[in-house]
Amino acid sequence: MAKPTKAILEVLDIYEGMLDQLLRAIKKEITGLFVLDAEAVAQDLIDKRILPFQELSKLKRKNIKLEDIEIKVEIFALDLWYLDEPMINREFSEGRRF
Repeated sequence: MAKPTKAILEVLDIYEGMLDQLLRAIKKEITGLFVLDAEAVAQDLIDKRILPFQELSKLKRKNIKLEDIEIKVEIFALDLWYLDEPMINREFSEGRRF
């Protein structure tokens, strides 16, 4: 199982379930360590638009009712830096075949 950093664990405490969603979205089963550069983006479900990053910090932290949620959080993976071994030393085309 992947071992997230302390910083991401603090964020995940606020936005529960984000790590599980991220791991389900990765098609390859990851059994070791990985470092994934990703961005969480808030989206307004009513107006169908991306919101400024400050909106993420305004979300209620606990006891959220599904009907009260007006903002959806999307995770966009940007780069894979480490997957059981450093990937930054590989050729660009070789390192991104996952």
